[in-house]
Amino acid sequence: QDNTYEDQLNEMEVFWTVNGDVVCEDSTVDLGGNTTCEHTFLETGETEINLRVVSPGAITGESTNIVFVEENANPTAEILKPDGTANYYSDYPITFEGRLSDVETSVTDLRGYWRFQEADDPDTDEDESQSASTSSEIDISAQPNEEGIVSGQDYLPQGWWEIILEAEESENRIGLDQTTIYIRGENTRPVCQISNPTDTMIIGNNDILELSGTAEDPDIDESELYLTWS
Repeated sequence: QDNTYEDQLNEMEVFWTVNGDVVCEDSTVDLGGNTTCEHTFLETGETEINLRVVSPGAITGESTNIVFVEENANPTAEILKPDGTANYYSDYPITFEGRLSDVETSVTDLRGYWRFQEADDPDTDEDESQSASTSSEIDISAQPNEEGIVSGQDYLPQGWWEIILEAEESENRIGLDQTTIYIRGENTRPVCQISNPTDTMIIGNNDILELSGTAEDPDIDESELYLTWS
């Protein structure tokens, strides 16, 4: 601040440099004597920041600081659900749950975006490139909670899908995780039938009766069904 030109501070010329390179060429000084410069550091290591101001009377003032710039690591994303261990159907909502983290940034300042795109069927020999596949958004809020969890439910059509979770700190700071799942068609109800006792069977009140029956499901193996008697 120059008291001689206290009423003309906004007429001062400002010059910012980073390691000798001019930055923030449009910076000015406000009536309070303040000037700011927003700069993205592209290189790490010791960095010299210089500020030079020139008053209307051509008097120059200068200040230099040395800072050390560290690499800002990308945030990370981890898909918790779906994990491919359950059966997924096109007429049932799929639960999506993931965790975002960042060593420098609060998780509540991150955003987590869910997407899906076509994936190859692992049981076929066809080698279909996914480079041209277009991803679509999954309708889940991108705002994580205080633990960095982003979660919600949405429907997916039948087929093989690659699920992608992107953790975004900024446009240039993105981390991702991905997994592949298969979505079946609409879920068909299982069918069960009592074999013993039969519908017209007469049973004594002290008789021991062996209960038996059959169950089947067109979508899954019978060993995955849960049976209850009542």
